[in-house]
Amino acid sequence: MSGGDMSAEKETVKSVYFKGFHGYVIEGDEKYLYEAYGESRKILEEGITELTMIGLHHEVLAQIFESEHISPSEEIFEKSADYCKEWMAPFEVKLQSYRALVDELNQKNEQLEKEIESRKEIQRELSDSKAYFQSLIENAQDIITVVDYKGVIQFASPSTEHILGYPHQKLIGKNAFQFIHHEDVNKVKHVFYDIRSNGEMARTVVFRFRHNNGEWRYLESIAKNIPSSREGSIIVINSRDITNRRKRMQNLKEHRAKLTEAQQIAKVGSWEWSLHEENRSHMEWSDEMYRIYGMVPGKDKCSYDIFVNHIYPSDRRRVKAVLDAALRNKSTFSIEHRIVRSDNEVRTLLGRGQVLTDENEKITKMIGTVQDITEQKEKEVRLRQYSEQLRKLSERAERTREEERIRIARTIHDELGQMLTVLKMDVSMMSGKVTKKLPEDLTDYYEEQSEKISERIDTIIKSVQRITTELRPEVLDDLGLIEALQWQGREFAKRTGLDIQFKTNINKTDFLREDIATTLYRIFQEAMHNVIRHADATSVKIELQKIQDNLLLMVDDDGVGINRDQMEARSAYGIIGMRERARFLGGDVYIEGKENEGTRVTVRIPMEKE
Repeated sequence: MSGGDMSAEKETVKSVYFKGFHGYVIEGDEKYLYEAYGESRKILEEGITELTMIGLHHEVLAQIFESEHISPSEEIFEKSADYCKEWMAPFEVKLQSYRALVDELNQKNEQLEKEIESRKEIQRELSDSKAYFQSLIENAQDIITVVDYKGVIQFASPSTEHILGYPHQKLIGKNAFQFIHHEDVNKVKHVFYDIRSNGEMARTVVFRFRHNNGEWRYLESIAKNIPSSREGSIIVINSRDITNRRKRMQNLKEHRAKLTEAQQIAKVGSWEWSLHEENRSHMEWSDEMYRIYGMVPGKDKCSYDIFVNHIYPSDRRRVKAVLDAALRNKSTFSIEHRIVRSDNEVRTLLGRGQVLTDENEKITKMIGTVQDITEQKEKEVRLRQYSEQLRKLSERAERTREEERIRIARTIHDELGQMLTVLKMDVSMMSGKVTKKLPEDLTDYYEEQSEKISERIDTIIKSVQRITTELRPEVLDDLGLIEALQWQGREFAKRTGLDIQFKTNINKTDFLREDIATTLYRIFQEAMHNVIRHADATSVKIELQKIQDNLLLMVDDDGVGINRDQMEARSAYGIIGMRERARFLGGDVYIEGKENEGTRVTVRIPMEKE
């Protein structure tokens, strides 16, 4: 049916429906509906579809209600629906088949749409995946190369350019072996042919490859045979530039060699004790560690038990206690101990170490070093022996010097003093006898000269007394230490104008040995000389105390105060001398100074030599 005929038929159907519905609605007679459906059935048989007829039915019914301004009642709709259903009965089966077909077509259409969307999604994923892998290939630190069975390059990834300097397209078609170092090419060919003849087995090889700038770069390559690809039989090679890694390994090897050499020279070995739960006995030793213990590196085994068993028996408990404390406190440690080497030689070691933990503060290992200090300890023993011998020699020299001072002082006092006294008496007697026999004009001159000679003799006698006192004050021998200190203090006060105060809790010092009294007196003299020379003081307090079995002598001034550099200066011979004198008797000298507040010298001498 043409488009024009279809429009005419629709208008005819609408006219029939309108007449039938209008009569039914206005007059309420169902014959109008019966006639309308009957005529429309005839028209339906002439070519108009059921769906079109139903649409026209509803369209006309709506026009009637709108034109007549009639509100459709439920009864009218029901009656109209009944007639329409009766009218459609002969075509119901056909209509249902149409509906089933439409539903099936709709389902297939939905499935087709879903399949199309799924294919689009797969296409997008393939596109993204392609872009992703293309990006990986272009930016990878590895080189991906495909060669045929002759070694001709079929593909080279873009990373070839920034790793080896070659534009990847320019390598295609060239034989890969021409770029390999002549010393490595046979090794690489052997691996290549082995891969080619052994199916899909992968092999690894390291070789040198010429960079575009002429340098040789070390490559580590993994190659695999793909015998059946779209391009035919090929070998896929993944290569990584390990030049810098090899340099670092070489540097590490050199550093280890230098460390081993340094450890051997210094006789220092290093160790590492793994503290994992599964094997707490495992240790790693450096080569020098093996040599220190008299063992052979690479031949003898090492472990914590071996380490402990080599410790000298009487030192073993102490060493284990130090290690246990370090583990408990997660701290460092240092200890000297002896070992018994494999050849039964006893050596002395200095061990140091520390405990290492992970991010959770869990102990993972202990590391440390041992240094063979046997020769050093032997030298220390000899040095102590020499020092003791020197101390005894110095003590003997000081004692001899003091004895010589006493002898000289007594000789001068006894002999020279007496001779000067006799000389003065002789001059006086001679002056009296001579003046009686001389003329009167010479008597005055002779008496004047005699007086001058007597005065000179008195001066000499005083000098002799002063010298003998400085060599060995008589008051020290005659009256004791307290009177000697007081007398010496007064003498210093006369010469310097210092305000010197003295106090003691001792009544008498006749119980003191001569060497103790002499030592305290000489240290006191040196301390006072230092005050006069360096302190710029106005007053000095001197105190002698007996506390338990020790004598304490304190000299406290109010001067500028000595500092540490001055106390420890190598040129501070006076301080060194005081300390040596005290040390001869098992005593000590302590010096404290505060800037602009003064200096205190404290001497401790035990009553019985320590």
